[in-house]
Parts: sequence; C-alpha cells; structure tokens
Amino acid sequence: MAPLPRVDGNADLHGLEPEERKVWFDLDEGVAHMAVPGTTRVRKTRLCEVLVAQDTRLQEILNAAKDRAA
Repeated sequence: MAPLPRVDGNADLHGLEPEERKVWFDLDEGVAHMAVPGTTRVRKTRLCEVLVAQDTRLQEILNAAKDRAA
C-alpha cells in the first residue's frame, strides 16, 4: 500500500483549523453510523482512512492481549 500523502496547506485557502485540538469519542460510539459533513476536498476520505486504521490497530492489540491471557 502506498504511503498516505502529507496533510497540510494554507489555513486561509483550505479551511484548516489554525488551532488544532485532539478529538475523542468513546469506542462504543464507533459501532454506529457517523455523519461527516463537508464540501469537496476537505479530507472526509482521509478521516475515514484514519478511523479504519485506528480500529484495525486496536483490534490487533486486543487480539494480542487476549492471546497472551489464554
């Protein structure tokens, strides 16, 4: 799989938040649908890629912990 592109740009042109902050939500909320509104080219697909990668990694960690406990 090819490396993901850099995510950067001019906040005035691309609508990036100049004061970024971390966003958290409970794992229980990840099993339902999630609305991600936005116009074209605002990185909705990239958000999906990040969420899927995080879920995949979390599942790998949980499986490894379960295997060690058995």
